[in-house]
Amino acid sequence: MAGGAKSEAAEAKRAKYIAKVRKAYRDGELTCAQADALRAAGVNLDRFQPNKAGVNDLATKRPDLAAEWHPTKNGDLEPSAILAGSHRKFWWRHWCDKTQSWNEWEAAAASRAKGAGCPHCARSSEARIGRQGKIVRCIETGEVYRSCSAAARAVELKNAVSIRRVLLGKQKTAGGLHWVYVDGSGKAGKSE
Repeated sequence: MAGGAKSEAAEAKRAKYIAKVRKAYRDGELTCAQADALRAAGVNLDRFQPNKAGVNDLATKRPDLAAEWHPTKNGDLEPSAILAGSHRKFWWRHWCDKTQSWNEWEAAAASRAKGAGCPHCARSSEARIGRQGKIVRCIETGEVYRSCSAAARAVELKNAVSIRRVLLGKQKTAGGLHWVYVDGSGKAGKSE
């Protein structure tokens, strides 16, 4: 019995280790050489997508992201050694024209591949304006506001809902005024 319990414990420990290795492989934390060594040792990794240099690695799939790979903070790892969809966090950097400096941050390759960029630039005023809403113009006064909320505050409305309703065509005026969206060129746009 004691021998059986030891082998069961050893088997459970091995299964836990293999699960950990498979997760590391799936998350792109293993290099191609490490994966090959584990396969040679009998660990079945094939049900997970392997990292194939020149096929599905970050440098091949997303050269734009590979260009933002931090040259020193990722140790010896290179963009060609990880999966483009890895959930492991890596260091990135890019030159910010606004601050005239390098921005550095840590993020998963998968989130970068889905569109996540530099958090420093995302906090910039231009990015905040874009997230807050579309630019709107009051037809009567010609005043332009960065969002419905800013317009509502300026004309002393309780909230921006009535301006949004005008822009959606659900009512004619908000605060006795007509409103339209302004597109990126500064021309009055058709209300949606």
